[in-house]
Amino acid sequence: MATVLSACADLLALRLGRELHGHAMRAKLDRHSLVKNGLVNMYAKCGKVASARKVFDGMKTRDLISWNTMLAGYGMHGLCDEALALFADMAGDMVEPDGVTFVAVLSACSHTGRVLEGRRLFDHMLIETMPTRPDLCVWGALLNSCRIHGDAAMAEATIAKVLHSEAESTGNHMLITKPVRHVRDVGRVQEVEGDDEGGRLDEESGAELD
Repeated sequence: MATVLSACADLLALRLGRELHGHAMRAKLDRHSLVKNGLVNMYAKCGKVASARKVFDGMKTRDLISWNTMLAGYGMHGLCDEALALFADMAGDMVEPDGVTFVAVLSACSHTGRVLEGRRLFDHMLIETMPTRPDLCVWGALLNSCRIHGDAAMAEATIAKVLHSEAESTGNHMLITKPVRHVRDVGRVQEVEGDDEGGRLDEESGAELD
């Protein structure tokens, strides 16, 4: 089943892929992660990213391949925000990323010209592959970059990693979470300012009509 689904994905044979999905459900083959991952890959490559995400969300257990397949789906369609949010969820579930993970998210960033997000992700990748364990100074530098540029998704992914490795230290917890709160506050302020500008534009438009 997984092999045929892979062929459907490569040939963009969505109709056949859907028929196989129905057969897998009837035969209860969709309980296997190999089949589920194949369905996510098939739907994503056929341009049905929402269907791929629905299958992904319905998985009771997800392995690294599951996360990477969904991230690759977002990457090939240039859905940077969705890829970064899923990357943060992945870190929150304590799933260790690999090179495929970073390539998928970097692909999503590059498709949409999101150079800063891609650079911070690359920095995160370098930290992950350091020969020595990164300390709070290293993680803090990455978080500070997230704070400066308002990248909440990457900040939260970093936070999840740090809290997992520094769980024994309450002081570290307080120190490292402060930048994330700042990023969220900046995001809320920007949303409010955007709403205010919209209101002012509406008022000006109304005045011109009068």
